Amino acid sequence: MVQLALLWDTIDWLLTVQVLVPTATAFAAVIALFLNWRAIKNNTKTRELDIFYKVFQHIQDLQDKYYRDYAQLSQDKQRDWLSIFFNALECIAFLIRREHIRGDFMEFYKKSFITSYEDIFLRHASERDKEDPENFKEMKAFYNDLKKK
Repeated sequence: MVQLALLWDTIDWLLTVQVLVPTATAFAAVIALFLNWRAIKNNTKTRELDIFYKVFQHIQDLQDKYYRDYAQLSQDKQRDWLSIFFNALECIAFLIRREHIRGDFMEFYKKSFITSYEDIFLRHASERDKEDPENFKEMKAFYNDLKKK
């Protein structure tokens, strides 16, 4: 009888180990996957914020130069500056509209973008750039998206 009880305890212990260890391992794997997912999500947000900040900073630097130096530039230099500025606006519009940068960036950037578009693009862009739907199409679409909201 003692041997039978000892045998039963051994079998019970083995079954417990065979069930508990895989269960605990699976639970630990689920936790690890969840933590990894959160880390990737946070990394993605950080990367998007970094990209947005760099492009936004570039646009701000260009705007500063516009308000400070634009009038003194030669026509060729003004045209070069406008090309760089419009391409920077096109870049940030592309990144936000195509959701390479997600989140509240559109709402945050709304007023600044509209001001840049209306005060600089509409005033200085060539008629061809304004009228041709293929020229700066992301910037134009982004502007229209912002005006609808």
